[in-house]
Amino acid sequence: MSDFEVKNLRAWEVAIQSAFGAAPAPAVWTDIYAMIDVLQPFMGFNLNHVMLPGGGGLDADAITHSREAGCVRFDTGERAFYLAKPRKLSFEYVDRSPANSFFLMELTTLKPADVYETVRSESEQLVEVDDEYLDYSIWEHGVLGYEEDGQEIPLPDDASVVVRLLRGHVLIVAKASLWNGDTSTYDGRHDHMDAEQIRAIIERSL
Repeated sequence: MSDFEVKNLRAWEVAIQSAFGAAPAPAVWTDIYAMIDVLQPFMGFNLNHVMLPGGGGLDADAITHSREAGCVRFDTGERAFYLAKPRKLSFEYVDRSPANSFFLMELTTLKPADVYETVRSESEQLVEVDDEYLDYSIWEHGVLGYEEDGQEIPLPDDASVVVRLLRGHVLIVAKASLWNGDTSTYDGRHDHMDAEQIRAIIERSL
């Protein structure tokens, strides 16, 4: 095990102690404010990895409220975030390996933002400017539009890329956890499991 893995797993255990005290146990939250509060100690680059619905993942630096009612945002870096509407957050404590304990966030279905004609996946990628969602293509070109004389209108400095997660499950694990260490889990298999099923797989792998 590398120095990073040792430090990361230890930091995850410290976060668990910070959130739950000396006797961690499985728990469930349905209040969005409580979800944000309990996840705070687990945020930070190189501490967590957030497995996304449909596959893939990201490191979340922070979790905060979103301007959309009932939604949270995972900040992933400068001018970029993921947005989700959680229905339930579950914590599973793995006694034999606390560093492999995890959170599973079950999402409420979000309607697409009416920017694209059709959205056929679990998410949609947009640009947010002045609390308005726009087509992602403007980010790629760096131009918001054009003046009457043809001069380009550059994107404002506070524009952000946002990925709205429309449905599914979000799994939050330690970056050096067994789940994240297995590249095959990037297929989004957690999206079709509940917390107890995920825990059973992890315990069989210990």
